[in-house]
Amino acid sequence: NISVVDPGELVRLAGLKNAHGLGISQVVPYPFMPTLPVIREYQTLLARHAPGQQVNYTSFEQFLGAKVLVEALRRAGPGPTRAKVIKALESMGKYDLGGVSVGYSPANRVGSRFVEVTVIGSGGKLMR
Repeated sequence: NISVVDPGELVRLAGLKNAHGLGISQVVPYPFMPTLPVIREYQTLLARHAPGQQVNYTSFEQFLGAKVLVEALRRAGPGPTRAKVIKALESMGKYDLGGVSVGYSPANRVGSRFVEVTVIGSGGKLMR
């Protein structure tokens, strides 16, 4: 499966027996343990600005994307336009978000090739 799926929803819909052991490819690091500075930042800001919301892969991936966009807007300067933001992204090169790096250039708009696999464990929770 792919990272945009909610493992809890899979367990609910398919049942634990059927979901147990399912591998899910993740395109960002495991966000549940604050092992990297950017994960600690994400968890702190999520708790402060969205109390009650659970840490999950989807919102962490969106958080990283927002950080990249903010940096591109900063580099684009006053009065950012689509062209200025694209140029800022293309000139970004390798950019460290806090333990997670992305990289952009005119020839590379992928940003990251990070992939790891998690598995739905016997208790219905994700395991690394």
